[in-house]
Amino acid sequence: MLPAILPDMSYESLSIQEGSQASFEYFRMLDRATSPEESEKIKKDLLDYCGHDTLAMVRIREELISRF
Repeated sequence: MLPAILPDMSYESLSIQEGSQASFEYFRMLDRATSPEESEKIKKDLLDYCGHDTLAMVRIREELISRF
């Protein structure tokens, strides 16, 4: 839905670009086999993704309200 309503809010520049990838990376971050350094990188990537995703939902809401 996001590209149709707000094409300027792409996920392309993020390391994590969609929800199922975020779920996979979250479990990978928790895995003891993942190094602490990699876990920190994943944590940062997840925070970037979740922040962008939350902002996208807010902007979608604002756009829909302005249309109706």
